[in-house]
Amino acid sequence: MSNEFDFSARKAALEAELTQSAQIQREEEQKAQYSTTRQVHREQTYTPKGSRTDRNLLNMASGVVFLFAVIDLVFALPNYCTGASAARILDSFFGLDMESYFTMLWIISLGGILFRLVCGVLGVVFCDEPKRAKICLILGIIMFLPGAYAFIISLDGGMLDILFGAAALLLPGVYIAGAVKTMKGDF
Repeated sequence: MSNEFDFSARKAALEAELTQSAQIQREEEQKAQYSTTRQVHREQTYTPKGSRTDRNLLNMASGVVFLFAVIDLVFALPNYCTGASAARILDSFFGLDMESYFTMLWIISLGGILFRLVCGVLGVVFCDEPKRAKICLILGIIMFLPGAYAFIISLDGGMLDILFGAAALLLPGVYIAGAVKTMKGDF
């Protein structure tokens, strides 16, 4: 009877040892799989700063749009102050309501500047998201329309007018191209 007891106790000890070693082996496999998955994820998502893959066309175009909008904003206030005083002088000489006309034009110009600021910020934010790049495409088309209108009007002028009209189309065109490439996932 003691042989049977020793045998069953021994059998239980061996089963416990096998279960424990199987559990250790499973844990090691899970750690290895987690490590591999983590390494693959890191390789897919990590790009060092300043590398070519870190920047795409929409990101760069958005930065330039934002920069030009900030420059326009810096120069808009002094132009308003100067233009408003000139409008007051015209009001006093000719009796025209030039000041309200000038203020309306300045507000429209300020709206365009703020719109380009928003386009620049959203382009930088959405430059890695193909689903949201459609918003940038729509904003780029809206940004392109006044430039296209200016270009059509400039066709009646001289060569320099045509050149500036074409330049006004360049940045919105690059912005739109960047949005289309981002939508396709082709960064």
